[in-house]
Amino acid sequence: MVNEVRVVLSIIQRHLRLILALISLGLFAGYAGSYLMTPIYQAVAQISLDPRRVAIAQPVNAQTQRRDEPLIDSGRADTEAETLKSESVLRAVVIQLDLQNNPEFTNPPKGLVARVKSLFSSSEPEQDEESRIPDTMTAVSKGLKVERVDKSYSFTITYESRDPELAARVANAFADVYIKKQLDAEYEVTRQAVSWLKMRTDQLSQQMLTAERAASEYQGQAKIARSDGKLVDEQQLQNLSLQLADATSQRAQAKARYDQVTRFSFESGGELSVTDAFQNSVISKLRTQYLDVLNKAGALASRYGETHAAVIKLRADAKAMEDSIRRELLRYKETYKNEYEVAASREESIRTNLDEQFRRATATGEAQVKLNAMEAQAKALRASYDAFMQRYNDALQRQSFPVSEARVIGAAVPPTAPAKPKRILFAAAGTLLGLIGGLGGAFVIELMYRRIHTRAEAEAASGVECLGYLPEIPKNGRLSKSGERRMPLDYVVRNPFTIAAETLRTVRTTIDSRNSPGGCPIVGVISCVPDEGKTTISSNLAFLLAQNDRRVLLIDGDMRNPSLSNAIAPTRNADTPDRDATPSSALTLVRRPDLPFDFIPALTSSRPEFANFQEANGGTRDSALVTGLESEYFRRLIEVARSQYDYVVVDLPPVVPLSDVRAVSSSITNFLLVLAYGKSEPNIVGDALESIPGIYEKLVGSVINMAEMKALPRYGERVTTYYSSKYFSH
Repeated sequence: MVNEVRVVLSIIQRHLRLILALISLGLFAGYAGSYLMTPIYQAVAQISLDPRRVAIAQPVNAQTQRRDEPLIDSGRADTEAETLKSESVLRAVVIQLDLQNNPEFTNPPKGLVARVKSLFSSSEPEQDEESRIPDTMTAVSKGLKVERVDKSYSFTITYESRDPELAARVANAFADVYIKKQLDAEYEVTRQAVSWLKMRTDQLSQQMLTAERAASEYQGQAKIARSDGKLVDEQQLQNLSLQLADATSQRAQAKARYDQVTRFSFESGGELSVTDAFQNSVISKLRTQYLDVLNKAGALASRYGETHAAVIKLRADAKAMEDSIRRELLRYKETYKNEYEVAASREESIRTNLDEQFRRATATGEAQVKLNAMEAQAKALRASYDAFMQRYNDALQRQSFPVSEARVIGAAVPPTAPAKPKRILFAAAGTLLGLIGGLGGAFVIELMYRRIHTRAEAEAASGVECLGYLPEIPKNGRLSKSGERRMPLDYVVRNPFTIAAETLRTVRTTIDSRNSPGGCPIVGVISCVPDEGKTTISSNLAFLLAQNDRRVLLIDGDMRNPSLSNAIAPTRNADTPDRDATPSSALTLVRRPDLPFDFIPALTSSRPEFANFQEANGGTRDSALVTGLESEYFRRLIEVARSQYDYVVVDLPPVVPLSDVRAVSSSITNFLLVLAYGKSEPNIVGDALESIPGIYEKLVGSVINMAEMKALPRYGERVTTYYSSKYFSH
């Protein structure tokens, strides 16, 4: 992720001028476009809905219901917002303000497309006032915007127009028309309700009277009497039931007393347990005397004995008192018997009357059921009549006192400044479009015009290490045929402390590390396409390798463009051999006092080397023109050079257009790939290298030629970090 970000930032840095230019252009275009547009004014009116305001004109139960309603009903609020924009409100506003005759709507400004269409179409007939209303409504709706304030019953009515006064009038007209239509709708609903309720109450009144009259007539026919709202038979049946219960209770009590008196024995003294005996004054007095006599008799008997005359007399008196008590108790028994018989007779009489009354009530049960149903129907009709009459009276009061839920809380005023176009937004949009265009253009350029600029890109394209940069030449250098600044052939000798010299030293070190000591590396300098600077690099590499008394042979292998031969040995007369040709090669070396290496020019039919080589092999001077390197000839040449030199540098032709490199690749031990800064294409580099069999094993690396060192930081290459001025003169 970090690498991708760095790549993007480097792309932006490389094309920063383009991006800034497009941003400036977009900013200018945005501002210019905002000034060319017609100013639009915006007026805002505010209204509020209060559902509880109508409670003052409603009955108490309706007021309570309104208070119990949710404070905010989003569905209802959205409905009211749509009502504000409805067609009926639009038409009312248009007619009220006579907008169908307003020039802003009858003769609106035409856009470019409309103007072009008007040139090719005949003029339309003028419309009458009524036919212009729908078009005016459509135009007004385009400038209208109704918004609900979040979580409230407040609404903003915004209208846009070229005329500020018209914008305010239209916004206020929408608020007024909406409130008026709400009042009209409320009045119409109430009027319809009053009319319907009046009709319904009349119907219920007639139905109620009919039902009550029918119930009364049936009651007379069925002879059903009532008292205090209850049936007489039911009241009598209820009274007899109560009397029967009381008689039954009295009979049970009397029988209990009689059974109790009947059960005791007069000899056992059981009379003392009779309850009524304690309440009778005679019995109480006799019992008191009886006890006193017994106590006296006991006292005398204990003193004088039972045979004493006084004791015997007292015992006789006590016996007489006891007999009197028994006679009194027998009288009680007869009384209890009579009471029991009376209670039983009364119970039987009441039970007989109750049975008779029950039979009489049962006989009228069916008539009573029918009468109850008729009375229930009459009561239901009366209840409905009362309810509808109450609603009728409430609606009648509301009809005379209409109240609207809506009210204006902020009237629209003519705006003093236009709302559109917003120049800041136009400028921001133009800037944004410029930025997008600049970034898009930068990435399109990167994708469509991919060239190698950095070591990382060179390594990705070639698959081998990039050994460094060779900067473009100083200002006093010469120009090539293609207009590019080329490095002099001996640049590294005259400028040993430059980046180019250090890069070639790295190349030399890499070559030495890949070859065994004492061997002779055959270094082929190649490029993918012409004009990538391989010739100057071949020459400078030969100069660098020739230092420290190393024996170096430089061969110009580019037969079709022998620029190296033209620079070092331009003509036959310029060949200055200071020794005879090597016996085994029949070739003459070019040696100059100012060159630390030997040089073999390009093998062409115009040079003596070709003639000597042909004669040495039995050929003639008039052989066909040499158009490329011959693999056999080059192999023999390299075999001879290996035994006499420490390094052999071959300036080979471009790989893509020619086949020479493929022909002699088996004789080359080391290849050096030259890439042109901002010119070499990655896909061409990959295809070129793959076309040479076994080149990756022999490829020591690549170098980037004619590099713009000041532009490298834009590609993410921090050259100031490792190409410090402390070490390089640049």
